[in-house]
Amino acid sequence: MCRFRLNRKALLSTMLVRRAFYGMVTTEGVKNMKSVVHFACVLLMVGCVQNLSMGQVIDFETFPDGTIPSDGQVISDQYEAVFGITFSLEDGTSPVIAKAGPPQTAFAGFGGPDMPRPDINAGQMFLTDDGNVGAPPSPLIIDYSSPVSQASGIIIDIDFSEQWTIEAYDAKDVLITSIALGAIGNGTGSPWIFTLPEPIIHRIRIRFTGSGGSIGLAFDNFSPAAGFGPLTVDIESEGACDTICDTSSAELVAALTGGIPPYTFDWQELVGEDVWSSIGSDPTIVVAPESSATYRVVIADDKLETVTSDPYLLTVCESTPVFDADQDGDVDLADFGLFQIAFTGPEG
Repeated sequence: MCRFRLNRKALLSTMLVRRAFYGMVTTEGVKNMKSVVHFACVLLMVGCVQNLSMGQVIDFETFPDGTIPSDGQVISDQYEAVFGITFSLEDGTSPVIAKAGPPQTAFAGFGGPDMPRPDINAGQMFLTDDGNVGAPPSPLIIDYSSPVSQASGIIIDIDFSEQWTIEAYDAKDVLITSIALGAIGNGTGSPWIFTLPEPIIHRIRIRFTGSGGSIGLAFDNFSPAAGFGPLTVDIESEGACDTICDTSSAELVAALTGGIPPYTFDWQELVGEDVWSSIGSDPTIVVAPESSATYRVVIADDKLETVTSDPYLLTVCESTPVFDADQDGDVDLADFGLFQIAFTGPEG
């Protein structure tokens, strides 16, 4: 069975890296990306992230299905279906939910363990590392199923000699840009935001780069869907599989980028002149046409933006006929014996 994949071709433009407000943006990894320059804007004024973010915000108060997380609950793929992201720690373990108040799992707090300042709208839940305060934790990794052009969030309680660095990586794991957040105050939230002209952020890495002991991450108000690029797809084949035999099948796969998940899929087959018939609604579909056929997929995102792939012609060739002389359902040596007898006769 052949597989066909629909991939978006991203057009990359020039990059300009700027420093804005309190953030420090580094260009490590960017200087080697020839003719690819992206605009990175760091906005660190309290409250600006919520106003500028175009997408939904994950505040860790509830899961997408409406259930409420519990203190210490492991977080990995609970947000993948809706937001297209997964969480992990770089050492192979997983981050956990921290609830404001005792016991302490992230920071000393504003008036109590794990207590954010009430004026930063952090709620009662946030994301921490492994839930143990002590040596610098393993970096938090956020992976995207589809690249984005913008992401934002806050780090809570950066004080004394502490510092957290947020890094954005492309599909090849090359560092695009980074933001270093220094001490700002007990229980206070430090907002950050990446804004790029094209959706190329595939991974975000948050790591401790300061000094001191009793370190724990407190990450909240994450906007992963902000700035998703335009929803576009093109048809490409994996291998030389644009032709199959009439006894074979092909699997069509819609691999897309851009838009805001969740997505809907409408696979269609051309049945007449400019007449398309729906044949499936899953991200993939297996087809086994008896003759050459043309397919396309129409995709819509959460904002009802739609895109239609270019038509794809799947050519079907006739399979080589087989000779089942004894009509027992298979071709074996007995068939060749009967074939010889039939053509040479009993006298040879």
